[in-house]
Amino acid sequence: GPDTDVAGADGYVTKLSGDADCQAGQGFCDAVKIDFPDPFPTEATELANFYAAYRCHPSLRGPYRLLCLEWQVPPNRGWNVTLDFRGQTNCPTGQGLLADLVSSYYAVIGYEASPEWLSASENPKFSAVPYTPAAAQSSDCPNCRPSDLGQYVNDGVEEGQVVQVKVGEEERIELYARDRNLDDAVDILPREDPGLPNGASLQPALPGVAETAHNYDCDSTFPCPRPHIYRRVLFFRPQATQVNKNYTVCFYTQSYARRGSYAYEAGSRGSRPRAEVGPEWPSVWTDRCITVRVQPPMSGFVCNGGKCGPSDLERGDEQFTAGSSECSTELEFTVTDFNPVGAGEAKYTIFISKDPENPGPEGMTLDLTDPGQAQQSYKVVWTPQVGLDDKRDGYRTCLIAHDEFFMSTQRLCFNAVVRKCKYCMSEGETLEGVGRRFGVDWLQIYLGNPHLTDPDNILPHHRLINLGVLYTVRAGDYLELLSQRFFQAASELQRLNIDVDPDGGIRAGMQMCVMPPVCSVDCLYGTDCYVY
Repeated sequence: GPDTDVAGADGYVTKLSGDADCQAGQGFCDAVKIDFPDPFPTEATELANFYAAYRCHPSLRGPYRLLCLEWQVPPNRGWNVTLDFRGQTNCPTGQGLLADLVSSYYAVIGYEASPEWLSASENPKFSAVPYTPAAAQSSDCPNCRPSDLGQYVNDGVEEGQVVQVKVGEEERIELYARDRNLDDAVDILPREDPGLPNGASLQPALPGVAETAHNYDCDSTFPCPRPHIYRRVLFFRPQATQVNKNYTVCFYTQSYARRGSYAYEAGSRGSRPRAEVGPEWPSVWTDRCITVRVQPPMSGFVCNGGKCGPSDLERGDEQFTAGSSECSTELEFTVTDFNPVGAGEAKYTIFISKDPENPGPEGMTLDLTDPGQAQQSYKVVWTPQVGLDDKRDGYRTCLIAHDEFFMSTQRLCFNAVVRKCKYCMSEGETLEGVGRRFGVDWLQIYLGNPHLTDPDNILPHHRLINLGVLYTVRAGDYLELLSQRFFQAASELQRLNIDVDPDGGIRAGMQMCVMPPVCSVDCLYGTDCYVY
């Protein structure tokens, strides 16, 4: 018929009506043009193109570039349109204006949004409405109005993210979503397949819905109201039996009416499983799948800035000085978790314990001196008691670097021996008393310690003294020969050197403490000396 709908080049609809006899410039010819307002201003489209090209999340570019901007669907699920228009009806030429026809057009541009995931990189950084105050200007986009959405969702996990968790520590994994329809709320739900790891829980717990993480207040900067942000949190505290395991966990979003009712079926309003969509779908509309990895520890001792190797773990003899604790030998050991993790991810705290099978001598202490999570330092202290802690073969001592659950260990061992020919004097102790303890003349000790300036006043920093001298056994030496050479009874040499065999056997290369007498030697003819 004479009425025709014509799609305008700019997206609006032109309605033409008239009769068959209508001729140009005369007759009853009416024309009404209706321009539907675009919810997104021209500036918004230009901004989206700019932002998508440089700063938008990769999955939000191309046809989804408007998701890079902050906008929302008004209440009642769309934009209300009211148009008043006037039509003029002209009589034939010369008859003047016949009538003015005034009418109105009412419409709703409906939009049913899908719920969207939000994270640090998947959230609009600018509003779709330009904003020009100097305080809000950006050098990249002078007329852009920054969005504040990111500050509320920075902790949200992203698609495909690998979350490293530690045994015994509760991990908090946050998921954020929203629906741009102001009438809708969003629930965040786990997929039954593959489900949640054993021991994991959700907050709010099912069947409760996701909680409101942020409800925007009205202000002069952003339009009000704005879509609420919803959150559900996955809590997971792994057990030692779950170490080194990877768990895939998938969540989907589901909108529901916060007020009013749905315009469409609820079943079509959730996120889409990745297996059912192609790569062209933006990640904010697909299932959110993450990998939860229970990282293992790698306990170890620190040697030269790295992990101790096999040759570093058997340290041989470690000498400790007898006498006062003021001269105690301190061995320091540092341990850490050598398992490489990503930036910002925490490591296990590593401890040191004594090996129950090789705990070392009684009285040896193991003290934490520098606590910390990245690494910890311990010191081993032992003050042997003269005549009590001497042991022929020393004390096999092993330390174990381990995490809290002993999932990873490293053992370091040494042999604790009493230092020969050294003694630490206690406060108030005299050289005469030391001489009586070891059965020698005090003058002999005094002459063997040239750093002592006054035998009656031993300064605190001079309390570590020599009891004799160290002699390295040569090939062909035997105990009786050394007894004659150093004017000491063989039994006295065995008392000072407990590593001498009970039958008096010695071996080349071993060190022996000898205390040659000074005041009790009578030398005849120069070199013919005897002990009396």
